[in-house]
Amino acid sequence: MKKTLFPMPSKKSKKKTRKLRGHYCRACGRRRANEKFSGKGHAAHICKDCAKKQRTEAKKKRKIAASPRAEKNFFSGLPTSLSEELIDNVFQSEHVRIERIVSTGQSSPPGFWYNQPEGEWVILLRGAATLEFQGESMLRPTPGDYVYIPEYIWDCYVKDWLEGVTVNRDGQNDGMRGFRLPRCFSSELPNKEFFDECKKLLLDEHVAILSSADEDIIEAGESMPLINKLTSDSCEIARKDPVYGYWTLFDRSHGFKLRFSFDDDIEIKCASLPELVDLKITDYCRKRCNYCYQKSGYDGEHADYFEVAKLIEALAELQVFEAALGGGEPTMHPDFIDILKKCKEYRIVPNFTTRNFDWFRDSKNVEVFEQCCGRVAFSVDRPCDVTDVATIRDYHYFDSHRVSVQVVDKVSDVIELAKAAKKHGVELTLLGFKETGRGEKYQFSKRQTEQLIGFGAIRELYGHRLDARFYGLASSGLSVDTKYLADHLDEIQKSGIEPRLYTTKEGVFSMYIDAVQRKMGPSSYCSVRDQVAIDVDRTSDFSVSSLTNQIQTFFQSCSATLTKTN
Repeated sequence: MKKTLFPMPSKKSKKKTRKLRGHYCRACGRRRANEKFSGKGHAAHICKDCAKKQRTEAKKKRKIAASPRAEKNFFSGLPTSLSEELIDNVFQSEHVRIERIVSTGQSSPPGFWYNQPEGEWVILLRGAATLEFQGESMLRPTPGDYVYIPEYIWDCYVKDWLEGVTVNRDGQNDGMRGFRLPRCFSSELPNKEFFDECKKLLLDEHVAILSSADEDIIEAGESMPLINKLTSDSCEIARKDPVYGYWTLFDRSHGFKLRFSFDDDIEIKCASLPELVDLKITDYCRKRCNYCYQKSGYDGEHADYFEVAKLIEALAELQVFEAALGGGEPTMHPDFIDILKKCKEYRIVPNFTTRNFDWFRDSKNVEVFEQCCGRVAFSVDRPCDVTDVATIRDYHYFDSHRVSVQVVDKVSDVIELAKAAKKHGVELTLLGFKETGRGEKYQFSKRQTEQLIGFGAIRELYGHRLDARFYGLASSGLSVDTKYLADHLDEIQKSGIEPRLYTTKEGVFSMYIDAVQRKMGPSSYCSVRDQVAIDVDRTSDFSVSSLTNQIQTFFQSCSATLTKTN
């Protein structure tokens, strides 16, 4: 038997890498055979089964009406005695609500009139009833009779407000359009102060009212943004600045804002109450980007829900339109859903930014987003991220204006991301690079330095879609933040966009509140010396008014100071 003193080392076996077959479906998260994808589905990364499921869910949404059940009856379970009317919600869909109203002789208080913001079709099934319309005779329907009650809230109030002014609709020009009065912030009622100022203007003998038929008077291409917004059904809220006296119209569904004044002598430079508040609710983030100006990471803390709720109540007292929830990663806050619902309860539109694409896999989260939120902005770094955002939007049938992507200037390949956003029809927001937090020591690579582009290249990409007259960048699917404006101000001024449509100053119409550190400042990237501490009393008898006064006092001093230095 031979013995080797130095045995030869065994040959190392090379690891065989197995190539994954098929294609990945982003909807169900499975890798499936290529035969399971159609041509469009392969490009969108959605298999045939998931695409079929999407079509089925779409049909269900379009045909929500359920078939009547035999065990359900309008006359079953009727109470024998009631202290007040009983209203049961029998069926509800997106556009229809059916209620069963049981009454045992109840009636409206003397002098009270229902001024409801929606039409109502009523049928009497049993018993008797009496209906009275203001200024008209009473109706006494019998079983089987039905009546349609139109959207009466506006007419009832406006009739009282007109105070004898006669409105002749018979001789109305075909080109004339009526407009819908905007609502108050905290109710569905029309804004009385707005109506009075509008009425005063329209009855002025020096004011001429033109219609679309007066083409020989109106200059070609002349834009009438105020009239266009007032004649649409989307304009909702009107708020008058208590100090400067101008009006701000806000559309809760699209986020549109319009500032104007009925008085020509008022110049709009700043606000005495914030229109939007950038609210930081967490400092926790798993991504830990090396250019994050908030220095968020794994060791970040969440803001206390009690304090966030009190802040939202205080913002509602100030009639703040929107709250931009951020962090950190806001969706990782343990009470994020409750925060969204709290904003909805106090009639503030919550928007948020995120990198957490998986949050939208949960149907409950999607339902809360549809009911409570205005829009979501996804932070992206690669063109494939834009494709994922478009997939989420299309899968859940979100309106295009509710989903956007945002790109940090100088860090990402902006032109490639802009091409991807334009290809998929996703709105793009360009963010300026902030030299705070980890961004203060961020070192740009050679590739990043070489791919730096100006606003001119973006303008050339979007071309004629940039409207420089009134709507600026927003109508083209492209928007920029204040920091980007400041960094590319020369190019934007040369693009022809009117200076009155943008500002390079933070803290003039909006502000920043850090609920984690209990501080507030003009912007989320302002210096520490510009921030002021917030005193939040956690006792049970805590008054929101003290918090409201702190925010209002700081914002007014901040906006006035910034306006003087502008």
